[in-house]
Amino acid sequence: MKTKKAKIIIVIICIAMIICMISLSVDATLRTVIFFYSPKSAVSMEYEKLKDIDDTKTLYRITENSPMEKATQNELYTWVVYSFGPFHFAKYYGEG
Repeated sequence: MKTKKAKIIIVIICIAMIICMISLSVDATLRTVIFFYSPKSAVSMEYEKLKDIDDTKTLYRITENSPMEKATQNELYTWVVYSFGPFHFAKYYGEG
């Protein structure tokens, strides 16, 4: 019984460590989020920093191999990265 609980705890700790490692880098954060839209784009994309919105938000633009939205077939090339201490989280910002 103890080994089953130990295995579950080890798996949870490993998942938490992977999430922490991904969110420590802007590059890894952007590539991970974009992977869910297009794995090919996540591996081969190039991006540039557009501007800092404030202390915690920064805009990035994908310059090459941006992912496509399946429903509208539009390119998703502007992303915002939120910074909370050493951790980063990204989401699609929108165009306009």
